[in-house]
This record gives sequence, C-alpha cells and structure tokens, in this order.
Amino acid sequence: MSTNPASLGRHLRTLRVVGRAEALWDRLGDNPDIEAMLVFSPDNIRWLIGFSGSAGTLVVRRQEMVFITDGRYIEQARAQAKSSGAAVEVREARSKSDHLEVFADVVSTCSVCGFDPTELTVENFEIYSRAIGGKLTPVSGLVANLRRIKSDAEVARIEAAAVVTDRALVEVESMLNDGVTERDI
Repeated sequence: MSTNPASLGRHLRTLRVVGRAEALWDRLGDNPDIEAMLVFSPDNIRWLIGFSGSAGTLVVRRQEMVFITDGRYIEQARAQAKSSGAAVEVREARSKSDHLEVFADVVSTCSVCGFDPTELTVENFEIYSRAIGGKLTPVSGLVANLRRIKSDAEVARIEAAAVVTDRALVEVESMLNDGVTERDI
C-alpha cells in the first residue's frame, strides 16, 4: 500500500458484502418462525448491501433481499449494491404511503417478520405493524452483533484510516498550543 495519504483510498476496493445475509439467517436459527428480517438502520443496511445513503428499508428473506427507497437514492442504491456484490432488488417508493404499500407487498407472504426494536420508534412500529397486519417480532442486536466481526477488507480500511489520522496529527502537532482553537488550525 502506498504511504501517500491521498492515495490510500484508491487502493481500497469496494467492500464486498456477499454472504452477510446468509450469516444473518444462520444467527436466526433460534427463531425458525421468522420469515423476513426488516432492517431500518442505515449502518445495518450499509453492512448488508453496501448502500451508503440515508433513507430506506431493507427486507431480508431467506432467498431474497428487497431494498425500498425513494427516488433520490434509486440509482445510488442499485450501483452500490451491484459493486458490493449484494443480490438485492431495489424498489422505488415515491411517498410514505407508497413506501408502506411496497413494504406490505414485499412481506405479504410472511407470517412473521423480525425487526430490531432499537431501529424503530414506537410510532413507526405501529405504522409498519398496521401496514402488514401486526406480524412484527422483536429480535435485538442481530445485525449489529454480526457487524462486530471484521473481514480482512474492513480491517484494511481501519488500518488505512489510522495511517491518515496519524499523519494528520503529525502535520498539525506543532500548531497545538495554548489558546489555539480547532478553527485556527
């Protein structure tokens, strides 16, 4: 890897997410009634399909994933999912009511859907529950716990970030004096 901080990012390939949905289902073995996991957290969505935007709902079923987002993110979601290797169908919802309709359609054949209760407000829980007839079952921390285990590619990114941070600190260290603010630096 180059030691030039500006070139570090060019050496990092797109993070591949293949196998992550399967890992989720392996962990769900204790909950055989759950037919889909609903993912609302942007961090968990990014880990599962590579999407870095801020709006959307991911439905993870055993044989498929469907990501529902608004028109601002359709092209981004498709491009990022493709480059990360995620096998996900991206569907557009043009309004909140359209989002709920698409969501209800995607999970219509599921008897029970799991969700992480830390990802939904009570209000949104009630909205989604009504949209699909109350089939939501809490499953705490499933994806977040999977995210704790880092792949070699993730470790490489952490190492690259540490190199850049160390170099930046060396660069500004002589400027760190009493009375100097962050803005001054």
